Amino acid sequence: MIAFLLAPWARYMRSLGVSPRALANDLLISAQGPGHLILFQRGYSGTFAYQHGIGAKISAKKWFTYSTDSVTREQLRHHYWTHIQSKLNCLVTARDLGGQLNTGKRLSSSTLTARMNRATGICQKLGAMPWSRDAKIKIIMSLVLPCLGDAN
Repeated sequence: MIAFLLAPWARYMRSLGVSPRALANDLLISAQGPGHLILFQRGYSGTFAYQHGIGAKISAKKWFTYSTDSVTREQLRHHYWTHIQSKLNCLVTARDLGGQLNTGKRLSSSTLTARMNRATGICQKLGAMPWSRDAKIKIIMSLVLPCLGDAN
């Protein structure tokens, strides 16, 4: 049903010169090259208008922007989106749909770092235990590997 509602949105976004992506109810648009900021702003504003038109309630807390360009990021941070009467966060890193997005120059992620530190801590404690190799493998499979995919 959601795909049925979003097909016209995708065509509309392409007509504005941006690349639309949708997975369930998560929407993403991107614009590249010269004039990318103006194209993106048109696409994002068009997305807000489309969402409003189909009766969606838009919360600024659930929307964000991102850019690989630091100048564009700064402009997006200060842009006032009239459809939602608010400015939006412009993120450098984000986690959504089980994936990690990093648009900055540094290849780092607080989420991934925290997960790796948690897994390393469990493994260090496990290494000091007098248990058999098979028992340790079972613990790694049940505690360590799941924590790499767990947000908590």
